[in-house]
Amino acid sequence: MFSYKKFDCVEEILSIAAFSFGIKQEKQEKFRNYLDSLLKSNVELYGVFDEERLIAGYLLYPFEMRFREDIVPMGGIGLVCSRPDYRGKGAVKFMLKNAIKTMVQKDMMVSVLYPFNIDFYRKYGWEIFFTRKIITLSPGQLKKSSIEGIKAAYLDYADEETRNYYNERVKTYYNFALRDDYIWYRHLDNEISGSASEGVVKFVKNGKVVGIFTLQISSEDFGSKASIGSMIYDSEDVKRAMFDYLRKLSHQVSKMELWVSDDFLIWPYLSDRPSDIKKRYAGMIRINSMNLLNELKIGNEDIDFTVSIKDKTNEENEGTWKLTNNEGTLLVTKSSEKPDLETDIGTFSSIMSGFTDFNEMITADRVKVINKDSKFNLKKITTFHFEHF
Repeated sequence: MFSYKKFDCVEEILSIAAFSFGIKQEKQEKFRNYLDSLLKSNVELYGVFDEERLIAGYLLYPFEMRFREDIVPMGGIGLVCSRPDYRGKGAVKFMLKNAIKTMVQKDMMVSVLYPFNIDFYRKYGWEIFFTRKIITLSPGQLKKSSIEGIKAAYLDYADEETRNYYNERVKTYYNFALRDDYIWYRHLDNEISGSASEGVVKFVKNGKVVGIFTLQISSEDFGSKASIGSMIYDSEDVKRAMFDYLRKLSHQVSKMELWVSDDFLIWPYLSDRPSDIKKRYAGMIRINSMNLLNELKIGNEDIDFTVSIKDKTNEENEGTWKLTNNEGTLLVTKSSEKPDLETDIGTFSSIMSGFTDFNEMITADRVKVINKDSKFNLKKITTFHFEHF
């Protein structure tokens, strides 16, 4: 009989994780220190035990993430691993089922993870959430703009002004998450990433921060590479000032990667085409509890429908739910009415995030329509998340 509990012994999870993720012996001490630092912050370690023996585990990262027009508690699932001799015996299924219960107890409305295999997590109720675009180019390809009045400053760590700006801007920015000191540390500690240097660049106009991005410099066989992420800016001029800053790195780095949203526009700012643009499905999302969706801020969405939800991993979500919009606030209640729609929790989660919509999923045969006259016009939006776990 399996048992599930929170624990804090890094040594127990290290050997399982090393096998599952191919962590080399010479890197295990650094990984051990990283796990120690996580557990000293607000990250928690949970596992499945066969009597006293750990057979599977995962890390739970707490976030506050933008979801539709609201900031909601989100549970990030990372380091999912299991002993090879227990695979196929239901340990991970048991763990994920209990992980959802843990997140519901913590009022975490949604969960996000980065899958090793999409179908594996899809059967437990997670579904595609966003697409990440990685643009590779040389800094010299960026056109010169010469924007005046905006100053750039490189920081080894995000100062208070930068942190405050970031947390205020992400309230209206894709699906970014608020960051405390621990989260900033995970982004900017080059001991974790193994990069040569890591920092944040802030852009200031008239004494106020108007944009930021993170900058990582790493070594490669034929030069250095710059990786740019968490890019937020207030205006077109700030975006151009950012590109001017990056263009000046041409004497230092030979290659640059921009990790951006699917709708990020770059071609008008280039003198030549990028060497590569990669787009990939990145994170998956799951609504942990239909009850926790109640009173979510959704803006001006024309919805009034009932939906039958199938959820084998959290039976409390099973059944028919009534969804209406009350002046920008989503009202969700269990219903005895005949459903207008039928779908599974994963498809519904992806629709609620904005990655897809009901019409696309109806065409894909992922949503069944019973009443065509119901209002289910949740609009599709660009989704993008940038936390790593």
